[in-house]
Amino acid sequence: MKAAEAFERLRNEPVLSGVISRLEEIFSPLIEEYVSDRGEGSPPPGSKAFKDAVWGMIDLTGPEVVVADSPPIQRLRRIRQLGLGYLTYPTAGHTRFEHTLGAVHQTERMLTAIRRRSKPNLQRDISEALRVVRLAALLHDCGHMPASHVSERFFDESECPDPQLRSHAKAIRSAVIHAFKASSKVRLAECLSVCLIATPSFYELLRDEARYEPEEIATAALAIAGTYADAGKYFIAQIISNAIDADKLDYMFRDSLFTRVPLAIDLERLLFKLKCEEVSARELPITASRGMRRDSRPRVLATDISGDTLAYDVSQAREMLYARVYFHHKTRAAERIALQILDHFRPRPEDLIEFDDSFFSHHAMAQGDPTAALAHKIVWRRLPRRGLAISDFFLDPPAEERKVQWARLDDALSDPPRRQELESEILSEVEWAADLLKRAAPEAVYLDPRAQTRRRAALPYWSGVRTAPSPPARDSPPTPLLRRRTRLMPLMCTSPAAESQLSSCISAPSGFSLGSSNCGFIAAPPTWRKWTSRR
Repeated sequence: MKAAEAFERLRNEPVLSGVISRLEEIFSPLIEEYVSDRGEGSPPPGSKAFKDAVWGMIDLTGPEVVVADSPPIQRLRRIRQLGLGYLTYPTAGHTRFEHTLGAVHQTERMLTAIRRRSKPNLQRDISEALRVVRLAALLHDCGHMPASHVSERFFDESECPDPQLRSHAKAIRSAVIHAFKASSKVRLAECLSVCLIATPSFYELLRDEARYEPEEIATAALAIAGTYADAGKYFIAQIISNAIDADKLDYMFRDSLFTRVPLAIDLERLLFKLKCEEVSARELPITASRGMRRDSRPRVLATDISGDTLAYDVSQAREMLYARVYFHHKTRAAERIALQILDHFRPRPEDLIEFDDSFFSHHAMAQGDPTAALAHKIVWRRLPRRGLAISDFFLDPPAEERKVQWARLDDALSDPPRRQELESEILSEVEWAADLLKRAAPEAVYLDPRAQTRRRAALPYWSGVRTAPSPPARDSPPTPLLRRRTRLMPLMCTSPAAESQLSSCISAPSGFSLGSSNCGFIAAPPTWRKWTSRR
């Protein structure tokens, strides 16, 4: 099967045809103006160099300059890489456009390293893949919505309260998976990137103005979705979407630089250990060999045992970024406000691509209350404060019963209507306590059930077997082993006096114990127990 055939099948998917039409409606006038300004049919310009804060000088070829200057890619200048993370880390204002250029640079570094260490019969094919891989890296983020993953998160099953919107977003992913035979892990933003590439105006720009072949465009689109048309080009998809790929090797170092969270990764040595190998499809995991004939010989990225240790370092560093940056409680608080704004508008994913990050500020404020009041909190950083966090290790019952109760609570928090009901119950209890103590009560309470750290980093090795340490005592400080946390964030005044009042309100009637950082790991209060006991 050729890549172009899979791409045509994608266009014929009923769900995706409507998405592609809407994206064409948004971008067609902008692309027509761009093509007219540069002169329709003009040959691509010469190469262009950019000075990047992370990697230094980055070169783009003439065709890549045509693509990078186009409206779908220039739009990424107004979408921050870390979404609302700049409200926590003031210097983290870097954009998706910068990351795109960095990803292009990293693809060439990876391919150069892979070609050097691969067998001679593979080196020519690896060199020929450079043009396609760089195009895929240049296009891989063009489908991101405002504030990056915040908007994408809104369409998750656990966040979106509108069943029709959830079904629509799920149908988009399912259609791309069906058309491309892609992995079920493909994200909504990647599906929208593929749909944007399939729009007539952008596709013609890539083909006629940038002078890419249809097969190259289709192969790049498949790589963005993490799949392939030819098993011999499987390594192309891995360079774009894999456990170690050009995307991660740029955004991890870029996010580390702008947040000043250090990473312990020997990148030069990691690249030196990469190579391409031709293996039997039977040797690959089932998820990796999807759609392959069992007698085929796919070409895959590989490393030796010492490289495996370096790959583990990347995994560990990524976990640290999640814990310190992406899941920082203040960033999650800002995201919770952004999700409330999206809940008021309830746009479809393809409609949201029309906007950039100003959607959560100027656009929302222009619509009047209640979105203006919510946008005001983001613009002026009047964010919810973390009230408390709980973990399954701090529930009262024995271990087995605790797992059952936590699973019930997790189910309740993963269902938007039930979570809102629980937020209302908690707020009513706090208001009752505030009235009793004649204290100021918060105006709203939010539950953030998705903030997690991973267990893997906390498991030590002993005699070659991973063993988990025993659960900490209740009065012990939080550790990475406390991987599942539910945060309650009261939206309230920012004065220290108001914070003290809330602490008094919560601790007096309910027996909650807040630590010095205003976040304690506690036993489940009555409201939680009531919810976890429901059948």
